[in-house]
Amino acid sequence: MFVEVKNSDEYRKYMAQCQRVVVDFSATRCGPCKTMYSLLQRLASSPAYQHICFIKVDVEKCQSISQNIRSLPTVIFRKGPSVIGEVKGMDESKINYYLQALAQ
Repeated sequence: MFVEVKNSDEYRKYMAQCQRVVVDFSATRCGPCKTMYSLLQRLASSPAYQHICFIKVDVEKCQSISQNIRSLPTVIFRKGPSVIGEVKGMDESKINYYLQALAQ
């Protein structure tokens, strides 16, 4: 599942529903963010990752959610209440590493 949240209520809802979450913090004007989004969309459609929720947060539209994000794109990997990884910038090898850890 890959969803773009529109506000903090939607964000909280998906975070509560999903045990394994990939959160993509991005901005419309950010070129690397578009590349990251394409990569994450492709990965989200893989059968190996069907049990993981992928959430996109536009930092310009959802400022209350993204107030601590200082670099774009930033991808956070959560398993339950714990953050197991964070990738700042476009680093496909780190994305794959944390996604595989999250899938286990």
